[in-house]
Amino acid sequence: MIMKRLLLICICILSCIFCFTKEVHIKLTKNDQMADTRSSPAILITQDNNIIYIYTDSPIQNIKITVKDETGNLVYSEYITNIYNRYPIFINNAESGIYMINLTINYTFQYYGIFDINA
Repeated sequence: MIMKRLLLICICILSCIFCFTKEVHIKLTKNDQMADTRSSPAILITQDNNIIYIYTDSPIQNIKITVKDETGNLVYSEYITNIYNRYPIFINNAESGIYMINLTINYTFQYYGIFDINA
């Protein structure tokens, strides 16, 4: 009986923790115009308002990240030599609107995704 209560309490605590996370998955689309026959790296991008998280299950080298607003103005740009596991991106002074993230890996693979920020 005590184990059942403990299990129920643990489940309630875990469900409450997941309710407070605001990370939203950003769907990535691979640009097929890039000619390469190798397998592409596994990347997951989530967003918590003006913070974007890049998740990888294996190290990724030489990645260029750009974020543009809906009018095409560059909001964020960074070149990173190595990413592994989780990498946060802070978009400062972001206004409410629709944005596009573009990832180019080793000048070979290109991904893009669209997300919105509610400031």
